[in-house]
Amino acid sequence: MPMASSSNHLTPFSLLMEFLDPTLKSEVNFDGNFVDVDAQYFNPFTALRFALFIPNLQNFSATFNASTSSDITRIARGIRSCHRIVNKFPSIRNVAVEFQAIAYDARFLPSGGMNDLLKSDFQALLDTIADLPHLESLRIATGWHFDSAYMLELFPSVKPIHPPSQPTTASSLFKKPSKLYKNLFPRRTPERTAAAAPTQRTPMTFSIDTPILILPAFYPRTMSILGSRPITALRLHMLIAPMDWGTILPEIVQTVPHLAELTILGVRMPVPALIESISALHQLTLLTMDSAPDFISPPSFRAIPTPPLNSEVVSTPQSRLIMTAYLQNLTTLAVRPEHLDALLYPHNPLPALKILCLRVELLDLNSPGTSLLMRKIVHRLRATHKSLPLTFDVRANIAPEALMCRTLDIALSQGQTWDDAFGSIEHLRVRDYGEFSCAVLARWGTVFRGARKISLSGLASSSSERIIAEIHRTCPEVQTVTVDGFIEAEVGRWADTFLELPDDVLLIIFQHLGPELYALARLSRRLNLLALPVYLAQSGVPNPPELCEFRLVNHPMGGDVLSALSSAVYITQTKHLSCEFTSGGNVSCYLNHIERLTSFIRKLSSIDQVSLSLVDLGNVDSEVNELVRQRWRRTFEVLLNVVLERSCTSLTIRGAPYLKPDLSESARLVSGSTIELSALAQTNSSIHTFSFHPLTTLSHFGIRWTFSALRSSHISILIVFCSDFLDLKLVELLGKLPALTRLSLPFKADLHGNRPFVSDRIIPSLPNLRSLTTAAPFLLHFLLAENALPVLENLEIRTSAAAALPSKWSLARVLSALKERGPKLPPVITLELTLAHRQFELWLRSGGFRALIGTEVAWGEASKLINSLHLRWSIGYGVKIDACERILQAVLPHFPFLSSLSVDDGTGHEMAAQASVLALILETYPDIRSVTLNNFPVALE
Repeated sequence: MPMASSSNHLTPFSLLMEFLDPTLKSEVNFDGNFVDVDAQYFNPFTALRFALFIPNLQNFSATFNASTSSDITRIARGIRSCHRIVNKFPSIRNVAVEFQAIAYDARFLPSGGMNDLLKSDFQALLDTIADLPHLESLRIATGWHFDSAYMLELFPSVKPIHPPSQPTTASSLFKKPSKLYKNLFPRRTPERTAAAAPTQRTPMTFSIDTPILILPAFYPRTMSILGSRPITALRLHMLIAPMDWGTILPEIVQTVPHLAELTILGVRMPVPALIESISALHQLTLLTMDSAPDFISPPSFRAIPTPPLNSEVVSTPQSRLIMTAYLQNLTTLAVRPEHLDALLYPHNPLPALKILCLRVELLDLNSPGTSLLMRKIVHRLRATHKSLPLTFDVRANIAPEALMCRTLDIALSQGQTWDDAFGSIEHLRVRDYGEFSCAVLARWGTVFRGARKISLSGLASSSSERIIAEIHRTCPEVQTVTVDGFIEAEVGRWADTFLELPDDVLLIIFQHLGPELYALARLSRRLNLLALPVYLAQSGVPNPPELCEFRLVNHPMGGDVLSALSSAVYITQTKHLSCEFTSGGNVSCYLNHIERLTSFIRKLSSIDQVSLSLVDLGNVDSEVNELVRQRWRRTFEVLLNVVLERSCTSLTIRGAPYLKPDLSESARLVSGSTIELSALAQTNSSIHTFSFHPLTTLSHFGIRWTFSALRSSHISILIVFCSDFLDLKLVELLGKLPALTRLSLPFKADLHGNRPFVSDRIIPSLPNLRSLTTAAPFLLHFLLAENALPVLENLEIRTSAAAALPSKWSLARVLSALKERGPKLPPVITLELTLAHRQFELWLRSGGFRALIGTEVAWGEASKLINSLHLRWSIGYGVKIDACERILQAVLPHFPFLSSLSVDDGTGHEMAAQASVLALILETYPDIRSVTLNNFPVALE
């Protein structure tokens, strides 16, 4: 006979001493790997069978485990011993029998319904349990591994004991039995006694947490137990086929018509048929239903059907049977939304209802029909149960972080529709969240704006305090947070012994820790000062007061660099902040990152430089509609305003939103007009360097903010990143910035590709500009001004093999126009030439390069003005070095007066190691003073 553990052999005396208490609960764990039940060793079963000092055993629980098919025989003997024990102690009131961890080859296969020996022993045990005179509760259960999808396919369908009055979905199976179940069903259906009224026997609760009891061999006994005594509470928790639910549920309802409490988990049958069966229980006071089993395991993947788009919220299906009243005594209800929708249909539904809970899985909230169904339910509840508090029970046991972020995206895109559906929820429950991010769970709670209480269960014990603190910080409207039934004041506390260690010892310990340093830093101010510098150094931010550089991924991440920076009490200012937002992910995470970044900058006293690399809203894995775009604009606008409020002197904005600028909605800069500065409240800012992408700052609200920021600041440096349009708008903007000393404009610029340009446009004179980097069309436009560029010292002309020069213009003509503007030329003129064609040699032979620079005579004079050349090409990686040499041999002879040369072929430092390339350059320019290869300066002797 098995023991409780292989290393703990109990003596008869010690066992009997444990059972002297007549109300003691006896728990026996049977494992087939242990000794045989008929062995001579003493064991719990043997001790109970021969006990003389246990006159009144009241609680008996047995758990059986099997790993191989040979263990079935041992389990049968264990069941036989349980039968003898139950026979010996008629005083037993509570019985629980559970089969756990049944291995694949040890399960009850349908070839025989059950092992014959095991079947007969288990039948006898059920009969004996049913005859206990004082039985108050009975639970028969199997573990989740037993109720797997494998068992769903192999369990035979239930054959009804008494055919229902109306045909069910399973009736077709009984007309012609499958060959798989041959000899499994009896030829005649066993008769069932009619349901009797409650007797004088002790009422009991019955929990059927297994499909075993609906197998044909045990189903009659299950119904016999249900009909033999009053049942006060019944629990049905199992995974069986929908056709079997349609068979057994009506029969059970007919057998227990006076049932007061019913729990059905895992039910899978059409909602109308389910509600019709439940409505027959007129004395029901508590009802819990869910189509998913309550196991810590992947749920049943389902989607709530989406109502037709043209259906109204208050529409009602005409096919339903209108019932004037049912479930009049029901006070507590916990069901799925589709179940509640059906229950609320009568004219006066559920008049005694006091407690209402909706049970859903986290996956359901990502279904497009969920919010529409919830709106319908809320609308109906407002008409029938105005003061009824609503509890929302969510099981989050599968990929909760990703699904919660997706829910945040849906709530953001639906806006008021989501608030109408879920805003009236007062109590939010979350089950089986596990050890995932506290921040994601707290932010997910913000979509339920009416929630005042949050109850959590199935969490990691180590994260309870942090989750409570995070929820209160993120959801200020939440008043109470409970974890596993305990209020927040009762949750375990941090041990003080760790904090008694000296600082030098703690620092040594922290050097060996990783991400957990962030959690430690949130426990106290002292740990914040000690742990966060170590954590930030490990994360690539060793000196936050000088440089805070980090990347933010639009996915749920707990304890990232920005979280650590925001919680660091010793960081009050920084000189340079650089933040890059990566593409993809959830738009809700993206917006949350912007808000967190805004909060971090707001807590700083000052900041000198800010560099932001934004995300294209078209490259996120979420729906992007106008509500999302408006939210992005408002969020980004707040961030920019906070940046200027913190005395930022240099602002760089890269990236672009989804929308292209719509300048028809924005104010236009015309001479003598005033622009409404609605985006920027302050009148003066300290910014003097502004780098931006036109798609970002000139979209919708962006152009107003840009004009406002630039006109209220003393901008001296302006850098505009690549843009293919809106060049004339940029020119108009430059006309309002006379204090510029350095200007860098987009690489591609055409100004409509023709010259002379429109005469009524603003032509900026730029009187203080000393450094200009621009394309040829911009330069030509600036030269039209009277006394254009009077103090220009450094000019860099950007062009390429695909440059959009005005018609009949070349680089030689552009340089001639520059020379004609006056006798004083810029001391340094650099040409940035990009050869982006893979077929460079073909382009060269076709005359493309000659057309770009001009005729040989004209270029001979113009080339004297070029004293610096920045040559780029992007033919690709793996190109042989002789291809690079051919490009240099074709281009360099056209620039005979160079004193500085920079070459970049996009291969890193590979080209710098090639002596032949450097030899070719020095052979062409023996007196050259500066050579740079792929951004690596070359030392010239």
